[in-house]
Amino acid sequence: MESINIHPLVVHFPIALLSIYSFLECARLRKLQQLSFWFGLKAFLVITGSVIGILALQSGDWMKHLFMGGNFQSVVELHEFLGDWSIYLYLLIAFSYVIKSLKLQNVWESNAWFQKIVSLNAKIFCVPVLVIFAIVAFILLVLTGALGAVLVHGPDIDTGVTIIYEFFFP
Repeated sequence: MESINIHPLVVHFPIALLSIYSFLECARLRKLQQLSFWFGLKAFLVITGSVIGILALQSGDWMKHLFMGGNFQSVVELHEFLGDWSIYLYLLIAFSYVIKSLKLQNVWESNAWFQKIVSLNAKIFCVPVLVIFAIVAFILLVLTGALGAVLVHGPDIDTGVTIIYEFFFP
């Protein structure tokens, strides 16, 4: 029985969600921030994208044996490293959104331990930090995607991919 490569299916969906999240997190227009659904939309995008991103990382682990030992082994290793770190950053952001969501819903409102976590979360994940994390995670996501394109289509698939490939592998 032939196995099905689910990697592209579980990779491209979270990339879309996380890319949109990153854009929205950086869009700091007051009118947008005041929309009642704005926080919930960003929370949905980053939490869902991060959780599915974990599946993408796992599917990459299943697929990497196809490329190991070949000409692109170093590309696979960097692709994996950048992919891991992009998802780790998005997971940190997602965790922050989970805490904020629980606070907004008054879950564990009287729990002193939870209130300390909420306070710490607010200090660590202030707006500038969220924006910086979103930008860095998005850059890592783009680099990961470009190296994935190198693995599937070769380094000459398009100009952007070629530039990224030659930057890391001159």
